[in-house]
Amino acid sequence: MFKFFFSFFFILGGLSGKFVLRGTNISLVLVIAGFGILMSAIYSFATHVNQNEEEEEDIADIPNLSIPPEHIKRATELIEQGMEKETIFQTLRSEGLEGKEISDAYYDAYHIYLKKQELSN
Repeated sequence: MFKFFFSFFFILGGLSGKFVLRGTNISLVLVIAGFGILMSAIYSFATHVNQNEEEEEDIADIPNLSIPPEHIKRATELIEQGMEKETIFQTLRSEGLEGKEISDAYYDAYHIYLKKQELSN
């Protein structure tokens, strides 16, 4: 964000003629430098936003490898049957899962369910 303000200061200062590059007394150099800094800021901003979006997508697609696939599959089946979250937790608990395994299986399964819904639309 600082680069944007800095570049506008250079551009406006150079265009007004009130500011010049020290030692050269040429204001056009400030305008050119200002545009260069502005282009650099825009490029940095664009690549940073895209990089964050890609990281979020990558993180969302990583399954929890500590949960056996059969538990995730079972939780997905229960979600697809329309069961409530608490009922699914109770069912998974009765099938031998414990604590964090239940919530991890449920959330991974829910993520899979949402992806399936998204692809079917």
